[in-house]
Amino acid sequence: TLVIDATDDQPTLDLGGGTGYAATFVAGQATTAIAVVDTANVSITDDGTNITAATVDITDAQPGDALFVTGLPTGISVTGIGTTSLSFSGDASTSTYETVLAAARFDNPLASPAMLDRNIAIQVTDDATPANNPSVAANAVISFESAPVVDLNGDDATAGNEGQDYTTKFTLGSVDPVSVADLDAIILDADNNGLISQ
Repeated sequence: TLVIDATDDQPTLDLGGGTGYAATFVAGQATTAIAVVDTANVSITDDGTNITAATVDITDAQPGDALFVTGLPTGISVTGIGTTSLSFSGDASTSTYETVLAAARFDNPLASPAMLDRNIAIQVTDDATPANNPSVAANAVISFESAPVVDLNGDDATAGNEGQDYTTKFTLGSVDPVSVADLDAIILDADNNGLISQ
């Protein structure tokens, strides 16, 4: 007697570089929210069933950390926006949930957040898999770096010309160029990672 025990396989999740994904968050900038997956290459594989839920969790959150979404497909709902844990629900195809995960964003608006790596666990559940048996968690690692600071004024600040800005004058019709920064302008990079453009 042949007995076939039909079981549903767990969905598998590729964040764009295998199960893991890595990105860098630049702290202290006005607009810094970054994706938690490779938005162009994230993929979900399942055995023909729909996906019903997904979770995105910062497992080692620090003060100021928060998760957001940039927009969701029709039929998908989300809870936890602005917290460290997002829960998505709605019966939809794997491609729809790929779009869902691509919309998830990490942010930290603090001027000086904790400069520690953040681990983000991401899971999806299909309509034949019990909620307590989702896909194996894929992990995204968000590393931190500080934005470089440019002081065009150097140490020559005078009354009315304080701070990091530099003021100069150009005479119309003159053939003499003028500097756009002081001779002792300063660029500080707290991470000592160097600069890739200027």
